[in-house]
Amino acid sequence: MAYEKHLAAHREMVKKNLVLDLLKENSAGFTSAELRTRLHARSLRLAEYEVLKELRTLQSEGMVRLERGRWITTALKITISSPSIKIQSSPSNTTTSSIQLPFPEIIPAWSPSKSRILNDIAISAENKTVTPKPTEFPGPWGTFRKLLGYYADCVKNDEGCEASCYLDDCGKRFIFLDKVGYWYPKVGQMWRMHIPLGQNLQGFARNLSLLEESGVLLLGYPLQIWTKSDADGIDSVFMKPIFTYQLNVTHDTNGFQITCDDPCPEVNLDWLSYAIKQSEHQRAFLAACGLMDRGQIDESFGDGSRLADSPDLKTLASGVTKFFSEKLREPLLPEGVSSCFPRKPPSGIYNKAVLMIGSRTRYTKTLLKELAQIASCSDEQLDQTALRFIFKNRNQSPDSFQEPGISQESIHECAVLETDQLNGEQRQCIASLLFENLTVVTGPPGTGKSQVVAVSMANARLRNQNIIFSSRNHKAIDAVVDRLVLDNGQPLVSRANSKKDPSLNFGFEEAIKQLLIMEYDETAKERWQKVQSRVMHLLQKRGEYGMQADKIQQLGDRLGSIGQYMENISEGWSLSMIEELNNSSDTFPAKIIERLERSIGYLRVKKKVSMLDRFWGNFKNIFLHRMTNRLRNFMQNSCPGWSEIPQHKDYDGLFRLSEILPQFIAAARYCALRKEAKPIEEELKNMPALSELTENIKSISEELQKIVQDIFRLDVSRRSGLPEDADRESLASLKSALRGLGQPVSDEQDRNAVQMALANYTPFILKHFPIWAVTNLSVGSKFPLISGLFDLAIIDEASQCDIPSAIPILFRARRVGVVGDPQQLSHVTKIKGSRDALLRKRHGLTQVNNEQRFSYPDTSLYDLFAQTNGVNPVMLKETYRSTSEIAEYSNQNFYGGQLRVLTATERLNIPRNIKPGIHWTEVVSEIKSAGPHGCIAPEEIACVVNIVKILLLENQFEGTVGVVTPFVQQKIRLYDALCQEIPLDHRMCTHLLVDTAHGFQGDERDVMVMSLCVGPDMPLGSRGFIRNTANLMNVAVSRARAVLHVVGNKSWVSQSGIPHLEKLALPRRDNIQKGSGIQSRWHPHESPWEKVLYNALKDKGLEPEPQYQIMGRRLDMALIRDGKKKIDIEVDGEGPHRNPDGTKKRDDVWRDIQLQSAGWLVMRFWVYQIRENLDDCIRKILKVWSE
Repeated sequence: MAYEKHLAAHREMVKKNLVLDLLKENSAGFTSAELRTRLHARSLRLAEYEVLKELRTLQSEGMVRLERGRWITTALKITISSPSIKIQSSPSNTTTSSIQLPFPEIIPAWSPSKSRILNDIAISAENKTVTPKPTEFPGPWGTFRKLLGYYADCVKNDEGCEASCYLDDCGKRFIFLDKVGYWYPKVGQMWRMHIPLGQNLQGFARNLSLLEESGVLLLGYPLQIWTKSDADGIDSVFMKPIFTYQLNVTHDTNGFQITCDDPCPEVNLDWLSYAIKQSEHQRAFLAACGLMDRGQIDESFGDGSRLADSPDLKTLASGVTKFFSEKLREPLLPEGVSSCFPRKPPSGIYNKAVLMIGSRTRYTKTLLKELAQIASCSDEQLDQTALRFIFKNRNQSPDSFQEPGISQESIHECAVLETDQLNGEQRQCIASLLFENLTVVTGPPGTGKSQVVAVSMANARLRNQNIIFSSRNHKAIDAVVDRLVLDNGQPLVSRANSKKDPSLNFGFEEAIKQLLIMEYDETAKERWQKVQSRVMHLLQKRGEYGMQADKIQQLGDRLGSIGQYMENISEGWSLSMIEELNNSSDTFPAKIIERLERSIGYLRVKKKVSMLDRFWGNFKNIFLHRMTNRLRNFMQNSCPGWSEIPQHKDYDGLFRLSEILPQFIAAARYCALRKEAKPIEEELKNMPALSELTENIKSISEELQKIVQDIFRLDVSRRSGLPEDADRESLASLKSALRGLGQPVSDEQDRNAVQMALANYTPFILKHFPIWAVTNLSVGSKFPLISGLFDLAIIDEASQCDIPSAIPILFRARRVGVVGDPQQLSHVTKIKGSRDALLRKRHGLTQVNNEQRFSYPDTSLYDLFAQTNGVNPVMLKETYRSTSEIAEYSNQNFYGGQLRVLTATERLNIPRNIKPGIHWTEVVSEIKSAGPHGCIAPEEIACVVNIVKILLLENQFEGTVGVVTPFVQQKIRLYDALCQEIPLDHRMCTHLLVDTAHGFQGDERDVMVMSLCVGPDMPLGSRGFIRNTANLMNVAVSRARAVLHVVGNKSWVSQSGIPHLEKLALPRRDNIQKGSGIQSRWHPHESPWEKVLYNALKDKGLEPEPQYQIMGRRLDMALIRDGKKKIDIEVDGEGPHRNPDGTKKRDDVWRDIQLQSAGWLVMRFWVYQIRENLDDCIRKILKVWSE
């Protein structure tokens, strides 16, 4: 036995050395199949699984490694020592012989892990997977490098996989499982299985060992089979698992250790798209099974929380049975699965479980690859990217993200060329996007964020900047790109992909093709430079006027603040008392009052008066007598309307004087403020009138509008074609090489060469095509991964965007702007808190040191940017989409009343005989459960169909119509019913869309009909879903422009205890809050000087309307005649002007221009003008009114 044992050890060592010798012969290494062939040539016959076993043993000893599917040696040949051992012959043989046998010095002892039998039951501690200690990365990018590994794991766990193969691939790409009992993964419990190596599994083992980032091992159950016969009658059996679990694989000397740390079933995306064609049916199936499609939370789960606990295989099997009962070939019982299979199985669904090698989606593969490439970049490369503003460790927050050389004062007017109508807030956002390194824009519904992005991109093009614009969905890109088309149809944006037009796939290959075939205009550049010079001159001139207007507004704000303090001090004073102080403020004896207060002010609070106090008072009286006489004479002569200064001859007289001193102290403060205001008033007198600057700015803006189309046409022309000295041949070769990248014959060396050439030519291509639009997940397939490739990246719908998918975009840009709204659709993930904690721990990310804010499931891209130190998000507050009642619902319930509704009602497409706003039809319907999740309301369906029929067929409404509901099951039934009742031409003409809130994101309709599908008998889970998804109600309501017609149980809604539903049921007068709720004592005016001017105009026979509201603004006074003559009269410098919501007015210049465009004439008067020359102010108003 000893001899046989040592001989076997010797043979094992010889095999190891032979394998190492072969690997040393080729530095590129061999695959396991190639090694098996070469070992066979050297008379060593091994099965492939035995070869893999030897390689795994060497790998565990650190002597070989697997790299891109090939085994490479990392060590020298094993040294074999050959000590002598003596073998005693049998007793009958008297001759003693010595036999020399080579054997290793140490022979591994047997352990239970070596037993294939025991390994099916238990795993020895010797072979348990040891969690490696997280790698620590030094330097300012250390945390970011840890985050990249964490995000890669999150993407793998969050994104679905694809799995399919032919039945002939059994033993190669998949294996059947024979299991009974509760063998399958369970929620919240770590699951593991051991697969021993064997000759029948060598093909599967080989493929499993070659898994890279693009592949994944899956547990699949149940299986759907498709059996097809070709022309020759040969059957092919195609199979796809319906549900899958992603598994982890580790290798040991006896096989494969398979684990699932946090079991979470997923639908096989490959099966879903193949077996169920319509998206609404796909979502209904997912709802029935307790799953959801990524980003499509529109059903209730469990206790009403946003994500359900993951169902187990038994629950999933029940869902499949209900949905596909006619396709079942076996009862679905996961407690008993076998590998027995018919030779020619008929098509259908089988109770089979498999371990299958699947693949990740194309987008996931690209994202993971790019994250890995970014992780390998140097700190210097990362420093050139927009990532540095978010992920680079900083000891302190930056003071500013603004680029040097740009004046913050002039950035507004001199920077932005209008290609669309803009308000002041939009201009500020555009200027920030153009010149600041990091910008965060919050865009509530209808506030024009698409305009901001479009104008920013157009202006960047004129300034020779290149931009990549991306969004998570195509609708947001459509809204921007459609605005960037010239009158002649030429687009200013290169659209890399489009859902609306799948044929549109403009990439670098198409860009090079256009450059090669388009004519080059030698004069275009010169002509463009002339026009561009003119534009820049006008912008600079407008910027100068803007700086003057800004200075006037700053002075006016200072004057207004002083005026506000003066008004607060003068509360309770008559106008005559105020006028007396204004006239004598320069000579007011403030010092006397101050000295008196120091001397006798304490008497007001003294409780007990002693004889000593009286004696001391009488003594003081002698010294204060002259001072009080001076004060008395001044007040009698200059301010006779004020209280008389009392005589004092003793302590009691001084006490009476101390009691009235506070009024004179207030008067002294008032006069000090009045003296402070006078230099400001003098400075304002020497500056041009704000109305004059407004007219100049308006005139320049109109001139710019006349040439805006010309400059962009010339810009397109100057970038078209190639000059004679261009290297056309190299570009043509690159174009052909790009076309060949997708061919199967292209190898990695070819692809690397093309990518290098593309990287070299990319700046040249971007010079001719500077603006690109692409969805987030398509960026990797459209643009090379070059740090700081683009000047600016703008990411729209950032509230719905996860962080990892944006990292490659940020890497490609030097500056970044994100646009989003956290009150609408949000970032959605299937990763639960427990799994996230496990992944964070795996990568050494703690909940301290600000690392928690990078959490994948908890933080959207918008949240990450908005929470960064030094960032000040800009909120667009003027909304133009919906009529007032609809807009105010969102404004009051989701935006704290900050929005100003400026919708022009006359421009809305309102159905005949229907008032704009929110309408209700009370329908008390039974709310029925539509499976485990979601519900339906049959009576509401009938009512909605009737409303739409009347609207489209009887009233012949030609506007756009949408029907929205919270639940997919209700949506499917509404869609089917409307298709039966409404002819196709009417549906097409009105763009009739029936969907949940998700389907309407980024869209809008003239009329929206909402089926609430709620009531007292609705399932608790569905009620919880409605309660916890207020943001979806915000999206649904704000899609309506003119009319929102709600169908549902209004009585129950008004008492449902769900705030956003109850507010929807409230009448308008209760639902809309007016102003700040604070009235001045001059009400309805905001200052005494407004009242003075108002009374003077009334005395002249005019009828001014104070605090007139229009376009979301409040005018100080309005004069209106026959609806044609309209004058806005503004009084500046008394206090800060406010909007109806109580917020301060800003940017009076652009406010006045907007009013002028609506037919108003704006007249502004400073307080000092009214105070010093009221008659002249009245004369000016009367002159304009009489014209």
